Amino acid sequence: MNKLENEEYVKEDIPQIQTSEKKIILEDVKKLNSADILKEKNDTKSEIIASEKKPYPDIIKGMSIFIRDYITNNISLGDSKAGIFIGAVTGVLTITYLHGPEMFKKSLKTWAFFEFTSFIGCLLLVISIYFSLRVVWPRTLTSKKKGLVSWVHIANYKDVTEYVKEIFSTNESQIIENLYELNYDLSSICNKKYINLKLAFVIGFIGIAICIFVLIMG
Repeated sequence: MNKLENEEYVKEDIPQIQTSEKKIILEDVKKLNSADILKEKNDTKSEIIASEKKPYPDIIKGMSIFIRDYITNNISLGDSKAGIFIGAVTGVLTITYLHGPEMFKKSLKTWAFFEFTSFIGCLLLVISIYFSLRVVWPRTLTSKKKGLVSWVHIANYKDVTEYVKEIFSTNESQIIENLYELNYDLSSICNKKYINLKLAFVIGFIGIAICIFVLIMG
């Protein structure tokens, strides 16, 4: 019975009721109507919350795997570039040392332009190798936090039984959350690698240019 029906019922079917009593009854009817409206709002809110707890769509799950593969491929590519560059820089450094000015066989007081230039070039190459090694050096996030997908976090469980128990007691949303946390950790590692790789390339190419100049002109 809706609000209008309730009020019509009070007005038409109980005409002999005193005015004050009719007012009280009407107030009670209005309270019942307000309670019904509040209940409807609560039911609607419950439906919204329930809809938010539905399983994640496949695109969310698939995007996590795509992002992970994209980041890991870039990490592998960065490591490969750094490894090749280390070989190239080491070769130029060796050739400069063997065929360049014999600066290490001379006293520093007797060094001329080409000795100093060769030394600067070789120093830049060594610095470049250092940054390249920082790219390929194994990186892990030091954390005591337990997790379901990252090997760093999995290793924090005391044994395999505890880990398996955690896996089977975890809901889907927590697993997907762990997958995206892993992607974030991998992206942080990837970002640091490419910062070092860029420094290695910039410093290394300057050093190579200087060493080639010394080999040709010296």
